[in-house]
Amino acid sequence: MNKRSAFLRRLDAQAASFGRLSKPDLLLPKGAVTITHTASQLGELMDLHSLVFAWGGKAFHLRQNKEDLPQLEPISNASLSSLMEEVAKVCTLVKQKDQFVPIPTVCPEKTSKLISSSSAFLHSLPQIKTITACPVLVPGAVKGSLREIVDYDYSSCVFAAGKKTPPVDLPKARELLLQSISGFRFASTGDSARALAMLLTPALVMGSLLTGRAPIDLSEADESQAGKGYRNKIKAALYRDRVQVVAQRKGGVGSLMESFNAVLISGRPFICLDNMRGRVNEPSFEAFMTEDAYSARAAYKPTITIDPRRFSIMMTSNQADLTEDLANRCCCVRILKQPSGHQFMRYSEGDLLDHIRSNQPLFLGAVFAVIREWHQQGCQRTDETRHDFRDWCQVLDWICQNLLGTVPIMEGHRDIQTRTSTPHLNWLRDVSLAVMRTGNMDCWLSATAIIGIIEDEDIEVPGISEGDSLGSSKVQASVRQQIGRRMAKIFKKGECVQVDTLRVERQVKLETREGGGSYDKKTYRFSDFGPRER
Repeated sequence: MNKRSAFLRRLDAQAASFGRLSKPDLLLPKGAVTITHTASQLGELMDLHSLVFAWGGKAFHLRQNKEDLPQLEPISNASLSSLMEEVAKVCTLVKQKDQFVPIPTVCPEKTSKLISSSSAFLHSLPQIKTITACPVLVPGAVKGSLREIVDYDYSSCVFAAGKKTPPVDLPKARELLLQSISGFRFASTGDSARALAMLLTPALVMGSLLTGRAPIDLSEADESQAGKGYRNKIKAALYRDRVQVVAQRKGGVGSLMESFNAVLISGRPFICLDNMRGRVNEPSFEAFMTEDAYSARAAYKPTITIDPRRFSIMMTSNQADLTEDLANRCCCVRILKQPSGHQFMRYSEGDLLDHIRSNQPLFLGAVFAVIREWHQQGCQRTDETRHDFRDWCQVLDWICQNLLGTVPIMEGHRDIQTRTSTPHLNWLRDVSLAVMRTGNMDCWLSATAIIGIIEDEDIEVPGISEGDSLGSSKVQASVRQQIGRRMAKIFKKGECVQVDTLRVERQVKLETREGGGSYDKKTYRFSDFGPRER
């Protein structure tokens, strides 16, 4: 007989004495009644009623937020006193006529603090490792099997809301998953393959079906409003969830990591670092992406130690420079803005996101169908080594190639990672996109011409200080010099470099000055040679 069954039998015996509708007595610590005894009994009652869970070594209340999604909230000492009354008749022992009699009372906040801090209370609570708004696939009792769970599951410590998914065959699953990314224009077939891989990744993460870590889903666009955030919303919608957005702050209270930690503490599984710009150097975030345990700290919330492998982390950017370590922890998906006048697919429910939300169980069923097929075929993997997160990379590479018919998911990915962690190459990409937007592709451009193109764009102009004007010949000369130095570093190994699907060439000609002497005149040509997915 397990611990829960024994506790239920004790409750049945007590209910038989006082009537079936009576709540069991909960004796507060006093005299022979120890804190440990009260804490253990209260934890078992909370477990029975699924009111309170242990999350990261602290007690949390599982509730629905304003979007009707499950979320964890830390329990204060005052709220614990009132929660006690929902599950038990709170009593204290009072001596009457040479014997101690239980008398109803209200638990003081001081006593609640002692109980909530007791290890006996925390160990008696059901443990939470993951909370989701949808069913989860976890390993079954029989080796090699999977089972779909809803509600709280003791063996996996997962709380899964929602309803079970309908059966979906593999061809239909493939059709639905391709439909989920149909509204996007990707920079290459490798990017669309990675987009599909990231749709499947949360299911593997939630059910602990990967032995290693999953990377950050980095969405990068050539222009604003290309659909970076929309892609993240679609991914979360497949799992009946919403993205929790964490943004960089230029002022005010709270750092990026403090905001990130606050979302972690709430247990919400989909977190996005939105619209990252400039140099992104957060050692604690890099540690989160590699360590097996992470201590989350935020103002006015308890510090908890969590398993970071249970979260799906996203990042969006147009112009972010990542550290090499952070770039190696990302799966990059490049999105191109659809041309003007492009007609997006409409559904009876509205747009693609509305359609997925209205038919969410079916789309999640498609995800589960693919994962079940992979599992039934022996959890196969490729020998792909072009990503630091090998387990994730090899598993998803096999799934996408063999079950969804894509190209290898790491096709072209190492070059993208190198570029995102190299500021000069990131700058050249921004310049190349500006040249494309202004219709100057396949033309030989001088540094002066490049200045004229980028000065009206949201692109760094090297060598210019606040208050300087490009109308000044002195400032122009300084900027030209800085661009020349930057280009010299970029073209150190040759006269042609590739930046994503763009090629940039440098041409050096010996020119004669009017007053005599000579100099090297450098011009640059930008061209588009890569396959762009339509």
